[in-house]
Amino acid sequence: MVLKMTSIGEKSPNKKMTTEESASEEENDEFIESDEESLPSDNAFTDAINQSVASKRQLEFDTDEEEDVEDERTGEHEPPKRKRKKKKLSTANMKPPTAEEMIRLRETENLFHSNLFRMQIEEMIKEVRPNKSVRKQVKPWIEKLKELLLNIDDSAQKPLTGKFWPPEVKSPLPHLPEEVSKGESSFLKPLSVSAVGSYAAGCCLGPSLSVDVVAVMPKKCFLKEDYLNGRYHRKRAHYLALLARVLQGSELVAGVRWGLPWDSLSPHLILTPTGKLDKVQVTLSVVPQQDTFKLSRFSPDKNNIRESWWSCGQMEDCRTATPIYNMSVMRELVMTANEAVRQQTLENNNNLKEAITLLRVWLRQRQLDVGPWGFSGYLASMLVVALFHLHRLNSMMSSYQITRNVWLYLGQTDWTKEGLTMCSTKQEDNTPSLQDFHSHFEVVFVDTTGHCNLAAGIHRLTYQRVKQEAQLAVQCLDNQDMNSFQALFMTPMPFLLQFDHIIRVKTKKKRMEMLLRKESSVENRINNCFTMEALFTSIVTGMLETGLGGRLEVLAYQLPVEQQWSVAEECPKKYQSLVLGLRLNTETAYSIVEKGPPANEPQAAEFRALWGSRCELRRFRDGTVCEAVVWAKLGAPLAERRLVTKQMAMYLLERRLDLFPSCLTYVADQLEPLIKEKAFIPDGLEYGSGEEASQAVVRTFDSLAKQVRELPDLPLDVAGVHGISAALRGVEVFPPLAGGGRPQAKTGMEGPTCWVLTKFFGKAPEYIIPIEGVIELGLSRKWPEDPEAIRRIRAALNIHIAKALLDKYDLQTQAYTDHVDVFKEGFVFRLRVVYPREVVLLKECKAPDGKVSYRDTPESLQLEKYTLHLPKLTGALHGLQQQWPSMGVACRLAKRWLCSQLLDNSHVPDVATELLVASLFLSPEPFRPLAQPQPMFLRFLHLLAHTNFHLEPIVVNFNGNLKKEDLMEIESHFRSERTALPPLYIATQYDKSGSVWTREAPTLPVLLRLAGLASQSLTVLETKFLSSALLEECKVVFRPPLELYDALIQLKALQLARLSQAVDYETDSPFQLKVPKVRRQIPITGFDPVQCYLQELRESYSDFALFFHDTYGGKTIGVLFKPSAFEKQEFKVSHVNCRKPVKDGKKHLLTLNLSAIIEDFYILGIGLVKTIDLSPKYSQE
Repeated sequence: MVLKMTSIGEKSPNKKMTTEESASEEENDEFIESDEESLPSDNAFTDAINQSVASKRQLEFDTDEEEDVEDERTGEHEPPKRKRKKKKLSTANMKPPTAEEMIRLRETENLFHSNLFRMQIEEMIKEVRPNKSVRKQVKPWIEKLKELLLNIDDSAQKPLTGKFWPPEVKSPLPHLPEEVSKGESSFLKPLSVSAVGSYAAGCCLGPSLSVDVVAVMPKKCFLKEDYLNGRYHRKRAHYLALLARVLQGSELVAGVRWGLPWDSLSPHLILTPTGKLDKVQVTLSVVPQQDTFKLSRFSPDKNNIRESWWSCGQMEDCRTATPIYNMSVMRELVMTANEAVRQQTLENNNNLKEAITLLRVWLRQRQLDVGPWGFSGYLASMLVVALFHLHRLNSMMSSYQITRNVWLYLGQTDWTKEGLTMCSTKQEDNTPSLQDFHSHFEVVFVDTTGHCNLAAGIHRLTYQRVKQEAQLAVQCLDNQDMNSFQALFMTPMPFLLQFDHIIRVKTKKKRMEMLLRKESSVENRINNCFTMEALFTSIVTGMLETGLGGRLEVLAYQLPVEQQWSVAEECPKKYQSLVLGLRLNTETAYSIVEKGPPANEPQAAEFRALWGSRCELRRFRDGTVCEAVVWAKLGAPLAERRLVTKQMAMYLLERRLDLFPSCLTYVADQLEPLIKEKAFIPDGLEYGSGEEASQAVVRTFDSLAKQVRELPDLPLDVAGVHGISAALRGVEVFPPLAGGGRPQAKTGMEGPTCWVLTKFFGKAPEYIIPIEGVIELGLSRKWPEDPEAIRRIRAALNIHIAKALLDKYDLQTQAYTDHVDVFKEGFVFRLRVVYPREVVLLKECKAPDGKVSYRDTPESLQLEKYTLHLPKLTGALHGLQQQWPSMGVACRLAKRWLCSQLLDNSHVPDVATELLVASLFLSPEPFRPLAQPQPMFLRFLHLLAHTNFHLEPIVVNFNGNLKKEDLMEIESHFRSERTALPPLYIATQYDKSGSVWTREAPTLPVLLRLAGLASQSLTVLETKFLSSALLEECKVVFRPPLELYDALIQLKALQLARLSQAVDYETDSPFQLKVPKVRRQIPITGFDPVQCYLQELRESYSDFALFFHDTYGGKTIGVLFKPSAFEKQEFKVSHVNCRKPVKDGKKHLLTLNLSAIIEDFYILGIGLVKTIDLSPKYSQE
């Protein structure tokens, strides 16, 4: 869970909190913005929202900081707390709340979610409005545009036919069959020009401004039968082209472009004003004069495209219904009537306008309003108007209540079965019924005239996404344990982060036409003759829904963006790639068998036709004989079972729809090979992505723990054996593999119980991870009170335990002073005996006068992690990994990426990374947890890139054990003690202080560096995934930039114990290693020369430099010198280390001896260091 205290993004300057109501009606009158405007990118849009909301909560931080008494550091780990001086409040200066304040408090209690929620809404609405100064300049510009268009001289204009098309403007229409018109009509100037849309309604979005302007074409511009065969669209485009020629010669406009907001037959002009308004976008559309055509002529069951014209005479006219073509004309015929109803409803009703703004922000963050086929802001505003007229909303409701009721309505209704209509009664006898619309459209929302389906362009899958997101929004509002405002309005949701699998289909015109001829009827092709992409999308998604069935929870497609191009250029190819998103149903997606109907049922023939040669008859355990398709062998690893859906989808697309593999890009597991073992795997182990290896470790550890608990003759009973290793949590990047008992003669010599490292070795032994656990003994008064005596007793217990395991279970063991190594089934387990009271004894400090005090020490803190926190955390993370198997792999990818950026455990603690990934599963809002690890890793990058950790605490609430009171306590502690807390604050029910795992790292510079790296990596991966999705191209984000380091220590490959785990390590196939069946000597465990070298460097030179390294096979150590190291110091004995004397005038000072430090690096790493490369600014020295 992330307790969102402010918005995502940078901290904005402090602003004085205000309790003003929303903008006055005069401000709203200045809004004349487009509903289908082109808005900025998600990041810019979110940053604009964030500025003021962040300042509200930041003001609280600043106020607290001013009141806090600065603690004095005493050299201890935690500074002593000083009591605040309580100020006596004078009752004489206290004023009772005013009547206005009391009314506001009562309104907040009755009309809003909370007081904070109300303030956040008010501040966000202020921020998303375009700049006030720009709005003031737009109004006179629109008046000038209106004057220009209404004063066009139409006396010399030529007829609206193709022969007289203006040569300097290219046609935006696709190639249409030739049509012989029965007459001509000439150009006439517009009857009226007016601003419409959300700008006029006062509910537009910023920060950039887009204005929608509509010009009305006179009725005389059309002939009686211009509704047929695209004649209306030809004349409309010609009319716009003539307006574009006029505007090109005007001083008002700096640029004119074509745009396609709906379909390829309905273009509009996009104008860029001159001067200071060059950032404003003006959309100019034309609509016919009312009563130009009868509305009934465009009812869904009418035909307005003749088959003979469409087929160039190859087909006879069958008068097939053309509802999609009809709605493209109808939408413009009824625009004026619908706009009048909308403006009348929203007039003098600020709460409705604010609610529409909230809904548009909500849609924008989820990318549901993108392009021509999205759930646009115009549709959202018409929905609010419709619900208002149906008395489901009223003017007394607050913006929050209106928004909540709209979400409730969307979640509880289904426009695919029973649509919404704004027409209460039939205005004419030939007005189509709601059922007529349902018989021709997937989604139905009828306008005020009763003739136009406003949702005609929305695909059923897009509507279902809106419905599901509305249901989730209500759940967020009902969840009192989270800040729902942040999840609903502040968090952008990129398409790639919302789904388990992504499929990209390259759509080429010829291939698309062949597929449509094969899979669709002539009627459908005629109906969609100008929206072939929509028909292609329906065929592909329909096939996937039929084949994948219950394996899918959600199937969606990425909405295409609106195309724009210069009016002087030819119309670009409109065929964009189809990008599909699949969210898997975790209950059924992992099944390796697709069970069909019984062989004797009629549906069996359809199942066989669908799956072809892959289908076979199988008898199941319940005795039934059914058609079935087997996609993987029995006992397949989880990674393979996760990709069963991929096999099925690719089969359907390639075999059933005849799409070439080169046209398909499937994004699911491209990054998982980076965490697969490349050197060797145990014989008979299905490695997959490593989950099975982790499960084998857990099973063996549980067996060992049982054996330890049953050991006889121990002085104390064993209270428990707990795992603390990352492998037991399922989050070890490369899990330990059985078979560690292989000979190590080249690097060590065989001892009585274990292999011993020789003094000189030519090649480092392969790294073997010790699997750590703690043995908790029962409480007893016999334990001494001296820490040193406890350590001696522990050593004796280690010897006793080692001998008992060897005698009773024939396990090879080796006792040490602080732990016992046990070799069992090819794994090396490292067990430590812990005494809980030892932590208290290590904190004990005795003053000279005999007074005892308790203070944290580095030793006590480290022991507390092992004995108290880590066992509980290991159990919680293991349980979460059992609930969401993708959690382990996602965490391993995150840790692998961090190390690949040379940020190892000393810079970003592994446990902190694990907790950050766990928060994505426990508090995923506004997302949902996914079954595929790769998108969860992308969310991890998104979290790092877009979270301001200085203002937002991370709370990981395992099993919901933290209640509302606990969460409030954690947030209060975070706010009041922020300056004393670490930069990354992660709280759990086991550590409400939030500083156990991040007390020393990461530092603030590392967090800032992480945010930049994560943002760039996320951008690169999104681009690569939607282009080729090849592993080699995606590896670029796992290769660190080395230019920023002052020195690079190059290491010898033969001395890298983890060389096979490197990103670019190549091998044909892993070596199959047999697991030892008999007791062998314990191999060399936990030895990595590079880590030993790094430890020495950090212990010796941490005051002068930072060291960065990739733990998993990195060949380079990056050295970054601290700026303070180059400062000259006074000539003192305490400053002599790593410095040399220099003379500065008459003074003798000390400066950094860089050459001696580099020489020390060589000496410490003799045999390991290959070369040391200095950056140009230090190479000369």
